[in-house]
Amino acid sequence: MIQKRKNLKLNKKEKVRLRANRICEKESCNNFIEEDSEIPHIIPIQFGGSNELNNLACICKECHEEISKDYQDITVQIPRWENFLIKNSDLDFERKNRIEKEIKRLKELGKNLSNKYKFKNRIN
Repeated sequence: MIQKRKNLKLNKKEKVRLRANRICEKESCNNFIEEDSEIPHIIPIQFGGSNELNNLACICKECHEEISKDYQDITVQIPRWENFLIKNSDLDFERKNRIEKEIKRLKELGKNLSNKYKFKNRIN
């Protein structure tokens, strides 16, 4: 099942904003970050990411929307397949196995999608 997001503590968000000097951390961008901006996970929690500082990025609204579009299809498909398996517990082994492989493939795709983007100021 997909893990639920936990709200980040305000002080952790502020540390990320200070690290970035309130400038977007996406490598190809230098937009100013508003004080109430989101601090997204580079590797989303549902794909194995953490709330550690090195997995958080201070990015502008435009970059956040661009990155979110890439994840949107995957994050919609995984719960659909997982719910399908729950509701159809009487599936034959072969079909169930194919669906489980598809869920695993989508999760790996989501995890690897973060490699598409480069971020400044990250602590590795």
